[in-house]
Amino acid sequence: MNRRRLEELAERVAALEAVTGGSADAAGLDARLAAIEDAVRRLRYGDEELSEIDDVVRRCGELVSEHVPAGQRVAVVSEGDPALLALDDRHVAAFPQAKRVGNPERDFDHGAAVIAHLEAQRAQGTRFLLLPEPARCWMERYPEFAEHLLGRYEVVADDPGAGLLVDVGETRVAGRAGKLLTEVLDRLVDGDRYAPVLDWTALDLAAEAGSRTVFAAPPDADVELPYLDRTINVVVIEDPARLEESRRVASAAVIVVSPDESGRVVVAEVEEVAPDGPMTADPILLVVAAGDPEDPWLARVEEAVADLPAIRLVAGRDLGSVAADADTEVVVLAERGVLPLPGCIESASATLASAEGVGAAAVKLLAADGSLEAAGSVVFSDGSIEGVAAGCREVAAPWHEYVRPACAAEGLLAVRSAAAREVASNASGSLVALSAGLWEAGYELRYQPDAWAVRALDRDPEASAANGTEAWSSTLAVRPDRPTALDSGAWRALLAQDDVRSCWI
Repeated sequence: MNRRRLEELAERVAALEAVTGGSADAAGLDARLAAIEDAVRRLRYGDEELSEIDDVVRRCGELVSEHVPAGQRVAVVSEGDPALLALDDRHVAAFPQAKRVGNPERDFDHGAAVIAHLEAQRAQGTRFLLLPEPARCWMERYPEFAEHLLGRYEVVADDPGAGLLVDVGETRVAGRAGKLLTEVLDRLVDGDRYAPVLDWTALDLAAEAGSRTVFAAPPDADVELPYLDRTINVVVIEDPARLEESRRVASAAVIVVSPDESGRVVVAEVEEVAPDGPMTADPILLVVAAGDPEDPWLARVEEAVADLPAIRLVAGRDLGSVAADADTEVVVLAERGVLPLPGCIESASATLASAEGVGAAAVKLLAADGSLEAAGSVVFSDGSIEGVAAGCREVAAPWHEYVRPACAAEGLLAVRSAAAREVASNASGSLVALSAGLWEAGYELRYQPDAWAVRALDRDPEASAANGTEAWSSTLAVRPDRPTALDSGAWRALLAQDDVRSCWI
């Protein structure tokens, strides 16, 4: 029996346990299922390896019993072993979820897909994530996921030989800590590891900043730095009293850092510097399609963007109207259930500044299982709309991983408020209709592959029924026909020949 068949059988055993757990003949079924499960595990591992795995299972159970309150949901990277899904007195679920199980080692194409799947599970109530020792390799296999997990959430137990247990119930940002220094430096200096960074703290930040060019201020520099103005890209300080002098020296930004309770250095504040003085980031209005200001989903979105101080979050059923009334230059419109991932809003907003005619930016939208839902959307001649590469597991494949014009956006859209005001009267509240209005008014909608979001909750049926494709009715005659099979070959051909702008000429 090959590995794939063993994993499928193990999943069926786990599913049977869940279904039959409360039946009248539960005791007899449990005995039979336990015998099947034991046979499957012996076939898969062999006696010697099984003994080692059983030790890991036992120690994982102890970790969970000690650190996870009863009744809390724990996601476990089980890699097909059902014994790891049977921890007592806990609601345990496989990670990834069962419909993704096939070959766990190759099921995710990119670390961001793992992040999306985790965030979707958090939105559905997962409180803890357990990586047993055999699954610790995920931290190397998916470095983006490792950085996200360790940078945003609290490690409650790290026991070599047992595993890593992380509390993903609340982000560090939602408490008091901010982003890692490395993340902020990457954004400010655009990945230039040779840009000079001055450490004007007592925290010895060279180790925190990785291989970047970080050097310490002279030991006698207390209130003044003996450097010429604007000769240092970034100045990092701990004492706010040094802010004014740092502004004089920094050519890009001043970063204020502080150690958190665990001693980890986090960024408390970033002040970007313009040639003529300090400049804070432009404010952004984030509008979520929710009619009720008390909708609990708003708290979930607020947590996701807590490290962006320039964001103001509001609820609004008609996204177009709220965008038109915005008092900020940029408005980000999000359907309910769609969660921006780290860097999403910044990347989408920056796209608007890339050219004057760009009125909006569509993001890469992932499904809850980590697959692609839309790399931009295409409207077809029959009036249907489909996300580019929908269902594709290769979420960062080169053939759809580039900035390009797109027909429409679903899920989340960054738009210039001036453009939204111009088209709001002719567009309904849906993002698809707003996309059509922007094109008709002469604005380009550009797809940004570096901006990632996940549809963590199922799509609102009401929103799906009125997605606004009727706004494209006058252009359907020049839209491409929908292929019978929307595979990667069909999508490549469509992207090569589709000229969205010609619809409005």
